[in-house]
Amino acid sequence: MGCDLILDENSDVNRTLDSCSPNLKHQVVDILCHRHENPILNTMISSQLDADRMDYLLRDACFTGTKYGNYDLERILRTMRVKDNVLCIKESGKHAVEDYLMSRYQMFGQIYLHPDASSFELLISIFFQRYKEIRKENPIEVFEPLFTGLTLKDFSRMDDYTFYYGFSQAQDSKDPILQDLACRILYRGLFGWIEKPSQQQIDDIKKRLQDAGLDENYYFAGQEAVTEYYPYAEEHVPPVMVERKGTLQPLSVVSEVAKALLSVEHQRVHRIYFPKEIGAEYN
Repeated sequence: MGCDLILDENSDVNRTLDSCSPNLKHQVVDILCHRHENPILNTMISSQLDADRMDYLLRDACFTGTKYGNYDLERILRTMRVKDNVLCIKESGKHAVEDYLMSRYQMFGQIYLHPDASSFELLISIFFQRYKEIRKENPIEVFEPLFTGLTLKDFSRMDDYTFYYGFSQAQDSKDPILQDLACRILYRGLFGWIEKPSQQQIDDIKKRLQDAGLDENYYFAGQEAVTEYYPYAEEHVPPVMVERKGTLQPLSVVSEVAKALLSVEHQRVHRIYFPKEIGAEYN
């Protein structure tokens, strides 16, 4: 969709790029699709040490009020080099890169994969699952393009404000389930959760939902498996390369931290989600 917007003659970004060079928009699209003839440009945009990751870590740390995502960006940039047509870092910059990797590792563990974040995602997913089922009787105009065909113009308008407006309208829906889910999203009525639940706990929550007259399809998220991410890898993706004594070596060869991160196992955390009010003692 991003590439389509760049190539759309009616978009602002298209006109801006054309004002610099007629071919620039095509070069930008090639970079985004990882097919630019200069591999360094592809690496700068998408790799284990790319501009996107280095930006969102600092930005998210700022807006979530945490210190986990902070690292020495300036040091990394000062030690970056190009050798043998490969974007790499000097050996003296390895500690700054280690700090960056640990920041990303901690942000995923403490922010991105936090159970409350998953609860918000589940509520939004369940909301649209319900809306899809009842939308013909209770249409919400701003959400309709998601189901009738999303044009570039529609997509460009799908920002936070649009979604919050749609959720606000859903508070007046004739459907009580959609109305309730909208209120939970807007006013942080997050689901509670149990990690590694026993079968007895699962059965107990389901019975409480039934007694409260709540449909299990919408108020019980099932036994969700949350797949943790790999903080650093070198097997199936290009490693971060380090210039050491005139040669290029993978980061794990010169960094004990990177070597340790390679050994982190892919974990699966099992949780169930449900309305907090029916299982207060579990929260």
